Amino acid sequence: TLFEGYFAVEHMPDKYRPMWESLNTERKTEIARQSKMYDFTKMGMLESFWAGVKFDNNPTRIVESVNVVNNYHNSVAARMKAMMHK
Repeated sequence: TLFEGYFAVEHMPDKYRPMWESLNTERKTEIARQSKMYDFTKMGMLESFWAGVKFDNNPTRIVESVNVVNNYHNSVAARMKAMMHK
């Protein structure tokens, strides 16, 4: 299958399976790739991983985070300029 070799997917607790099945392939791929960063030899890590998964088809985009950071920097810069002109 597409996710063969992904421990978290192959050993997914049954209660998460219906939500997993409702996801599109792009989102499933993102979750599977994220799972590669976890050490599932630690007790409770598999359940913890799945409990933290957002089961929606709108994966978080890095671009959104960049916009937040840029808006913050622009806001700080604007405040500094305003302070210099007082």
